[in-house]
Amino acid sequence: MMTRERFVQSLHESRAATFKVGQWLHLLGYDVRIPAFYIPTAKNDPGISDKGDIFIVKKDRPEKRMEVKHRPKLNFTTKEDWPFKDGMFVSNVEVVERGDVNLGAYIIVNGPMTHIAIIRPETRRYWTQVDVWCSNTRKTERKFQCPVEHIQFRSISE
Repeated sequence: MMTRERFVQSLHESRAATFKVGQWLHLLGYDVRIPAFYIPTAKNDPGISDKGDIFIVKKDRPEKRMEVKHRPKLNFTTKEDWPFKDGMFVSNVEVVERGDVNLGAYIIVNGPMTHIAIIRPETRRYWTQVDVWCSNTRKTERKFQCPVEHIQFRSISE
């Protein structure tokens, strides 16, 4: 299980990538909402989770949630230079299966924050489950993995 301290550190580390993706979406013409940074305490929120990274706001429609993950050690730009040919991890199976009908996409940001990989929930039928050792939680977790051919790669530095 991720400790509160590690969760807070992870939130801090991810904010630059979240704002970079938010700016990119904004430049594409989307109205975006990035929730205020909130650090839960055991007293007011015993569970460790967040409510989403970015929301695309459309009049008279539910907001679409975008989950942003920064991979600071990876420098990918296209599927050709993605280093793991089996695919890309989407998220923890347990989290995905809780379900969110308003999920817009999982967005993975490369190290220098110049490119992103977009995994849309419509590709879920192609996902497989794999057991992965996670250094942040220090345990093996079951994750969904999406084949590279179902991932969209985009530049966000233009």
